[in-house]
Order: sequence, then C-alpha cells, then structure tokens
Amino acid sequence: MTVRLGPYPLCEACQRTNGGLTHVRHPQRHIEAHGQAVCVDEELADLLIQLWAVCETKSCCQDDGGRAYVTPTQATRAAAEKWFAEQGIPRELDERGRLWFVEI
Repeated sequence: MTVRLGPYPLCEACQRTNGGLTHVRHPQRHIEAHGQAVCVDEELADLLIQLWAVCETKSCCQDDGGRAYVTPTQATRAAAEKWFAEQGIPRELDERGRLWFVEI
C-alpha cells in the first residue's frame, strides 16, 4: 500500500522502509555514503554526504523558508556540531536534538 502525501516519490527501497510515503514539498534524491543511505531533499544531498563522513543522522528536512535541520545520533552530535562550526554554518540545537541551520 502506498501512502501519498505529496508529489515527490522516494525510491522503491526507501518507500518500503518508510511505509510507502512520498515527500510533500521537495524533490527527493537517493544518496548512499559512509554506510548510510536515504532519499533526501535534493538541496540537502551534497551537504548530507559530507556530514556523514563525521556523523550518523536519524533524519533531516528542509522547510520553505530556507532553513533545514539534521538530527544526528546522540553519540555523534558533538562531531556534527564541530563540522558545522568548521564549515562556518550557523546552527542551533533544539530540544529534540535537531541541528537547525540556514542552507548554504
């Protein structure tokens, strides 16, 4: 069963993993790097591939206002924050463990 929430499909493997969901707002691109794989908002793909070299993430998303977030695992959160700082990307950690940033 496919649950259609939006016009942007995930790849077949990610649809199986995510219960057939499609993405509501942004075109998706499947990426694989550093032992992780996911369909992700197209504009976040290159950044996420670089970030995965230093941390693992549980989720990510961009909003329509030019902001985005990643949710690193608790064990790799410090490495993610350090990576953002080294890239000069301002970020803020929210109460749910998400690192919000302005897309570059």
